[in-house]
Amino acid sequence: GKTTTLRILGGFETPDQGRVIFNGQDITHLPPNKRQLNTVFQKYA
Repeated sequence: GKTTTLRILGGFETPDQGRVIFNGQDITHLPPNKRQLNTVFQKYA
């Protein structure tokens, strides 16, 4: 749940249905590098 939500917000996964609204804008199909969100991974491969 939590990880999937963060991955969808970050643009690393797409939702099966619905839209992603962030700050009043639909970012569902916006690429990760164009989103005004950041991700810090806990572990590096």
